[in-house]
Amino acid sequence: MKGYLAWPDDYPLARPFRDVWRESVVAVCGGASRLECEPRVTVLPGTLEAWAGEYAIPAAVRPVGRAAHDSSHLHRGAHHSPPAHALGQAYLRTTRAGGAASGDGVALPAVVFCRGGIGRVGAVRKHWLAHWAQTQRCIVFAPCYRGNEGSEGRDEFGGSDVEDVQTAVRVLRALPFVVLEEVYLVGFSRGAINALAAVARWTTDPAAGAVPSGVGCPPVIAPVAGVAVWGGVADLALTYEERIDLRRMLRRVIGGPPWRVPERYEARSAVCWAGALRVPVVIVHGTADVQVSVRHAHLLAEALRSVGRPAWDICLLEGAGHHLSPLVHDAVVTWIMEKLRQARRVLGN
Repeated sequence: MKGYLAWPDDYPLARPFRDVWRESVVAVCGGASRLECEPRVTVLPGTLEAWAGEYAIPAAVRPVGRAAHDSSHLHRGAHHSPPAHALGQAYLRTTRAGGAASGDGVALPAVVFCRGGIGRVGAVRKHWLAHWAQTQRCIVFAPCYRGNEGSEGRDEFGGSDVEDVQTAVRVLRALPFVVLEEVYLVGFSRGAINALAAVARWTTDPAAGAVPSGVGCPPVIAPVAGVAVWGGVADLALTYEERIDLRRMLRRVIGGPPWRVPERYEARSAVCWAGALRVPVVIVHGTADVQVSVRHAHLLAEALRSVGRPAWDICLLEGAGHHLSPLVHDAVVTWIMEKLRQARRVLGN
């Protein structure tokens, strides 16, 4: 597997990052692992200024009602996060607190960003990672999934490639300067399938993905503090229905249409197993998204509510599409990080 990693431009490291990364990979995957990473996705001169000033927020794009919702739409209104008990057992356990770590700077939160698309379509945008790391002061790692961007294997669009996301989380948790209680998953577009499925597999089959949490401590079951779904696919059969242009690819990758292999589409659709999502979920979606319709956000929110695990917070961007202007994109990143951290603080993880 290959991936791209970014961290704040001014973050001090006592040793070359490649050495630290290699040690973490060996600790998690063994000496024979071929997990590679292109480190130091740097912020180029002028990048931050370009993101801040290149575009203004369109008047039609503005946040609308967040967490108060019913089965048909989200209402404009005040924020209402669900009570902690609504999320059930909190699975995350921490063994390394924040603060100085191994001679480096202050330990940082970490994000695994699950890219969208397949193949060259939706490839990781490195400047997204660089800006995210710099403005949010965190480590960001984007796995390329097997079969993409030079990675070996075959992308199954939420099948065995989900293991790549789980491996990315384990490797980040092995880095000495990552705060264990602040590791998050963010799934964009198709990446929502991978992010949500990774959490579900941890909670429903702990033996398949449990992460050691330290000497004398039991394994961590779901080693992330929360997951964000950004313009995300929640019902793959709905995507097949809506995206005629993707049907050929889906039949090839999944093995047929929804009516022929329904179990494969259900395995990739969080609306079918929302009860297994036992970490806070935040949802953000553009109301004018034609690539992944806003119906996915509504269906996921309803599925979570129906099993007593309502979404932590929801934000619809009125008039926004699948891809946003830089300034709006940056505002969404900030909103996601604020909500994930808020959930972690409230739940006491």
